[in-house]
Amino acid sequence: MAYTLDELSSIAEIRNVQERYCRGIDRADPDILRTVYWEDGYDEHGAFEGDREAYIEWVIPVVRERFDVVQHVLGQTYTELDGDFAHSETYFVQHSLRPDGVTYASPGRYIDRLERRNGEWRILERKTMMSFFYATDVADTDKHLAAGFPAGSMDREDPSYIRGPLLGDRARVA
Repeated sequence: MAYTLDELSSIAEIRNVQERYCRGIDRADPDILRTVYWEDGYDEHGAFEGDREAYIEWVIPVVRERFDVVQHVLGQTYTELDGDFAHSETYFVQHSLRPDGVTYASPGRYIDRLERRNGEWRILERKTMMSFFYATDVADTDKHLAAGFPAGSMDREDPSYIRGPLLGDRARVA
């Protein structure tokens, strides 16, 4: 199948919507999540069902209270374009570390109906499907620190928000 430049651009932009969603959840950042859904967007997310703002008000405290670390890993995204609407299915695995040290993984899929408005794609409707949950082990939370790796954070202090030099006063090699 040959794609037009607009179709390729739309597919890439839709994948970026999925990636922004994961970053917004993993950093517990409501501002990022607002860029993922249209103002009239709606999410069915397990026990939760509601509009964009209600979802954000529900999910941010859940993430911050239940987990010390959350990390989403995306798999394939299948997208069907229909003018200014699109339907996508994105596979994911959410890895989580609870405050008690228990880790688990939960694979699932995001089933989305997206709309392009003024040239921008966002989610209009989302249904989250979970395949199963499984505990993986009790985490060795000190091992990565002992190996010299810094811990991230679920807020704007995380290094992923740095724009500019990442390594402080490191001398630049030309």
